[in-house]
Amino acid sequence: MRIKSDYLPFIFIFIICILMISLVNYFDGRVKEGTDVSVNSNQADKTRIDWYVPKAVKNQRPIFPNDVNTYIEKYNTYIMGAEEKEAYLTFNCGYEYNNYTVEVLNILKEQNVKGAFFITGDYLRDNTDIVRRMVDEGHIVGNHGNRHADISALTSSEIKKEIEDFEHSYKQLMGEEYTVKFFRPASGTFTEESLSIASKLDYTTVFWSFAYKDWEVNNQIGKEQAYNKMMSSVHPGCVFMLHTVSQSNVETISDVVSDLKEQGYIFKPLEEIIVNGDAQAYLTKLYI
Repeated sequence: MRIKSDYLPFIFIFIICILMISLVNYFDGRVKEGTDVSVNSNQADKTRIDWYVPKAVKNQRPIFPNDVNTYIEKYNTYIMGAEEKEAYLTFNCGYEYNNYTVEVLNILKEQNVKGAFFITGDYLRDNTDIVRRMVDEGHIVGNHGNRHADISALTSSEIKKEIEDFEHSYKQLMGEEYTVKFFRPASGTFTEESLSIASKLDYTTVFWSFAYKDWEVNNQIGKEQAYNKMMSSVHPGCVFMLHTVSQSNVETISDVVSDLKEQGYIFKPLEEIIVNGDAQAYLTKLYI
């Protein structure tokens, strides 16, 4: 009996250690089950932000608030190019209207210019043939979300799903993996958390430095006004954000491209960022 009593403290300590290890494993397992650590467990701000471009002097680069550089190194996010006569044509596609996207593609082909089309999963499923033409003619097909959802109102897992569901549809319909990895949040509404999640999914998020109210199909400003807006606002490194449902855009894009070429502008594809491996040389990383 004396021998057994001598070992009691050691036995007690051993039992306590086993219990502690079991508890740690249990709670660690619960965390892993409820959270995708690689994407969702971050401390990024979930405050809603609406992207906008400050007014600028004619043909001058917009001056964004001082805090735009806060996340330069944290997220792969871009707004405009270098301070040179270069421009990027990007288009948002949520749905097809009057076959205007095909007309835009015809114009870009005639002008020998590559663009980036940020499409939704719904657009992809409804207009697969048009998307296939975009790819075949060397344009970027960007991820604009699966359902054009307001990602600022979504949970972490829902944001991830909105992005990845687009990829799944792309693979199913196009017969290949989605590897381009450019993202633009619907309506320019986002959170720091959504930028973080997109970055962790290997996306480059691209906003814009020029846009106008061109998406209302029954409230178009016409060719002349659209032309004047673009030509007076274009600036070195300009990233155009246009909608392919706009008749005004279809009527004026060719003239804008031709006239800007005459002024010495070079239209560059977003893919050059990846191909050249030097993003900073092409687009200035900014965040607001």
